[in-house]
Amino acid sequence: MNVADPGGAASNLLTEFGSLGEVMAADFIAVRECAGDRVAGAMACAAALIQQLLEEPLYGRPLLASDVELLRFLQHNIGQAPNECLIVLFLDSGRRLISHERIAEGSISGVDIDARRIILKALARGAHGLILAHNHPSGNARPSRSDFQITRRLADLAGRFDIVVHDHLVVAGASASSAA
Repeated sequence: MNVADPGGAASNLLTEFGSLGEVMAADFIAVRECAGDRVAGAMACAAALIQQLLEEPLYGRPLLASDVELLRFLQHNIGQAPNECLIVLFLDSGRRLISHERIAEGSISGVDIDARRIILKALARGAHGLILAHNHPSGNARPSRSDFQITRRLADLAGRFDIVVHDHLVVAGASASSAA
């Protein structure tokens, strides 16, 4: 048995999914079917540890949409996702992260952004600001016309509650663009 790759699991995963990013984005069942229970469990544990490692630098300081740490965090969370999904980062009055949540998951070509739900969650957390981010599985990080429209609509609605939408990022693989 190869100690560096027991049972060829790494080779199998890379062959099946194509890249490390795709392996890390794959769901537990797909990894288990490809490499077995033990490897799937280890991958889930590794993904949770990576998530924590990428999340830690986001707390305790003002957060800007251009922060390298934020972009790494978003790339890990949604950059390789096979369907569009939306993450909202809830910020305090000093632009420090209160919490984040994956709010919605959609199809390969769209995700419904429920502005009412986002505002209610922001109010429940006492948030003064938001950074939105969603992915484009197509690999093109260029915001669509509807991305700009929903950003304006949500910013107008949030403003009525003294909540600022600081940015709306579109993530595609290792790239990101602003829809604000």
